[in-house]
Amino acid sequence: MSRIKNSCLDIKERFPCREKVINDLERRLANIRWPFMLINGAHSTGKSSITRALLESLNIPFSWNNCLEISSLKNLQIKILYDIGYLLNPKDLDEEELPTRVASNEIFIEEFRSNLERLMAKLAKSQVKKTPNGKRSRSIANLPTPTVDRFFIVLDNYDKLVDSNISILPALNEIHEILKKDISVITIMISTIYYDRLVNNFSSIPRPLNFTFPGFDAKSFPTVLNKFVSEKRDDTYKSHCEHVTQTLSFSISDLNKLSFICEQSFLDQIDQMGGTSEVAKLRKFFTEKADFYAHKAVTLQNQANPTNSTSSKIQANCNELEKLPKAAKYLLLAAFLASNNTKASDKKLFVIASDKRKVARNASRKETVITGPKLFTLERLTHIYEALVYLNEDKEELRSNMLNRPTNQLLSQIETLVSLKLLIKVNSVTITSLSSLIKYQISDFVTIEFIDSLANSLGIKLNEYMC
Repeated sequence: MSRIKNSCLDIKERFPCREKVINDLERRLANIRWPFMLINGAHSTGKSSITRALLESLNIPFSWNNCLEISSLKNLQIKILYDIGYLLNPKDLDEEELPTRVASNEIFIEEFRSNLERLMAKLAKSQVKKTPNGKRSRSIANLPTPTVDRFFIVLDNYDKLVDSNISILPALNEIHEILKKDISVITIMISTIYYDRLVNNFSSIPRPLNFTFPGFDAKSFPTVLNKFVSEKRDDTYKSHCEHVTQTLSFSISDLNKLSFICEQSFLDQIDQMGGTSEVAKLRKFFTEKADFYAHKAVTLQNQANPTNSTSSKIQANCNELEKLPKAAKYLLLAAFLASNNTKASDKKLFVIASDKRKVARNASRKETVITGPKLFTLERLTHIYEALVYLNEDKEELRSNMLNRPTNQLLSQIETLVSLKLLIKVNSVTITSLSSLIKYQISDFVTIEFIDSLANSLGIKLNEYMC
């Protein structure tokens, strides 16, 4: 018990101003037997890091799954079985030799039950073997004296799993019911979406227990920021700030607008926190950095565009856009079309003949976008992206690679566009068990001139797709 207390003290030192939430979550994890638990809270509140640290300190065996890296239900099932197999026999299981025998939910449930029973029997005899650090799975806690009557499955970034229509909770609930007399299989979902917005997605399983991570208050937030950025503050934020401002400068030529959005990228959590000296120092630092890189980005753009004419602006943008990944270009173009075209127009815009050749499309030129950008789902974005790639990418090998890349790679590209403020991510107001939890919208800073130059860099005529 003293060793666990010491571990918790170490965790509290690692995560300042989180003492209360660490104590509360530790008590919950130490005693929970309910099959499902939802841990939610805003970004950067320590949900994932603290949860993992506590599971390790409590010596509870678990399978950790980052849903950003999960591309399908089968992929997730294989990952969970691999984690159990590694704990069961770490020396004989190679990370490159993943099990491939998951053909159905029934097979997954049977394999999970069989392997977990063997694992718990082994742990009960205190025969857990340590392995060299280089051979350990990064997603698994390999502990000398683990709990033998509970096993945790953690689904980090759970909202991404729901948004990809991957449903594994019914199967995990069935496993819990089968094994609950001897072993409690507990699923933890970590999400930035709050319980009331997710509740309808739990209609087929017992309602999960809810645990909310609070945000940092005016007193604690400066302490946390100071701990992590005081000594290496310039090195930490220099490259990120420069990357954001340079990317935004491709589409924003107005220095005031660029400075504003850059400041919002770094100052949104410091706003309205009072007038303490530490907050003032942090605000001054971020403001100076944002302003410096905004001026630098616009200066570089003006040097490439001395005449300040529309045609030279577009040409300068095209030159810079060549540096962006091709998939990101297609995604941004797809996002613009999804925001400004109606759903009904999608099938008219992207008609693919049965012989897999391009066919003529009747599309009207839309000189300006009269209505504001509309929200769209991840599914609609990917469908438009795939249609654009199929219709416009002539190189067969490149087209095949772009169409068949894992979902997690596309999600990573989308998250990058969100972090650069080119896309806006919005939580849906109305949630049903079948609806998409997260929707997206093109940023107001992405102008039609910018998108037109982006389309030209891909050899696409934008007016053919605007309806």
